Amino acid sequence: MHVDRYANRAKNIKNKPKINEDPKDALLREFQEEIARLKAALEAKGGSVGGGRKKRGRRQPRTGPDGLSLLVLLLCQLVVTSMVSLILDIFVVIFSSLS
Repeated sequence: MHVDRYANRAKNIKNKPKINEDPKDALLREFQEEIARLKAALEAKGGSVGGGRKKRGRRQPRTGPDGLSLLVLLLCQLVVTSMVSLILDIFVVIFSSLS
C-alpha cells in the first residue's frame, strides 16, 4: 500500500529545468531579444532601422513617431524599468540587513 502511494507521488513530480544565469546577463539578453524583435517588426512595417539620407522635397505630415524614435522610447522605458527594479532590490537588501 505504501509503495503505491510512493509510486504515485514519484510519477506526479514535474521538473522545471532552469538555466544558471546571472540576472544582469539575463536582463541584457532579454533587452537584446526585445531590440531584435522591434527591429524585425519595424522592417516588416516598411520602416528603416539604419540611417541613410532622405530625399529632399515636400515634408510628409507626421502621424506619429517614426520607427527609430519608437525604438529609442521603448529602450528608455526598459532601462528605467530595470533600474527601478534594481534600486528596489538594493533597498530590500539594505533593510533586511538592518533588521
